[in-house]
Amino acid sequence: MSRQSRPARAIVLVTCALVAAVNLVAVAVLTPRADAPPSVAVESEPAASGRDAPAPVPPVSAPEPPPRIAAVPRQGPPAPAPDLPPRVAAVPREGPAADRTALRAALDEWIAATNRRDLARQMTFYPPTVSVFYRERNVSRSAVLEEKRRVFGRAQVVEVHAGPADITLDGPVSATMRFRKTYDISGPQVTRRGVVVQELRWVKTPAGWKITGERDAEVIW
Repeated sequence: MSRQSRPARAIVLVTCALVAAVNLVAVAVLTPRADAPPSVAVESEPAASGRDAPAPVPPVSAPEPPPRIAAVPRQGPPAPAPDLPPRVAAVPREGPAADRTALRAALDEWIAATNRRDLARQMTFYPPTVSVFYRERNVSRSAVLEEKRRVFGRAQVVEVHAGPADITLDGPVSATMRFRKTYDISGPQVTRRGVVVQELRWVKTPAGWKITGERDAEVIW
């Protein structure tokens, strides 16, 4: 029993000595020398598994720039308006048909104002100076008013009737009108009755047609 245990013990001791020697050699090999240059360790990262890999971060888009506002060009002070010659009021030209219509309307109103003895309205048909007033020339409007006031003031009856007017346009702003006139202006101190061919000369102004000539072209009776 004792003879067998001694060789086994010896084997164990030898084995332990060999293991210790191998360890010492491994330690010597793995231990770096003090004078040896340091080695650069390159570590490789282990490949991440699909489970451990972080979720991909979506790319951040650059913010859109604000819309550009077109700059309004700055203008200097407005240029002064050029000096223009003074405008002269032009007499509107409406055409021959319109002029004849306006003249007939003016004649009707002139006759109506005469029969009403409305001298104020009748005077609106005369310009400041009347070139022909029966046998007078270049008569003022105030003188025409005085004559009509003298005749109508003494009359009890004033009846004037005008037939169809024959209108001749002498130009764009002048016309001659002739018509058959029957009149009866009578009273204690005045008696004027008769039939004549009345002639009125008209001139067109910005205020309308005005009588610049009034006379009897022909006495019928």
